Amino acid sequence: MTEPNESASPRPHKKNDGTVDFEKSHPYDKVHSHTEIIQCTECSKAQEATVYNTFPLASYVHTCTGCGYIIMESEWQKIELPIKTKLT
Repeated sequence: MTEPNESASPRPHKKNDGTVDFEKSHPYDKVHSHTEIIQCTECSKAQEATVYNTFPLASYVHTCTGCGYIIMESEWQKIELPIKTKLT
């Protein structure tokens, strides 16, 4: 049995101080995200939810802040609110 190549750069690439060097990391190691306003299918509360742009597909999972229901992609109801509407 052979040992893994010790000279290979680990993913993500870590500096000597333990922090991640994003310039040397693989592009898929960087997870970008954005927020959307959605409505819970159980209690109808409008709320901000984070969408993580993971590879190969984005992740649409959010726990409702009103009732605790877990909203999955199949139940994701993105809504548009007027600009000055404040979420509670």
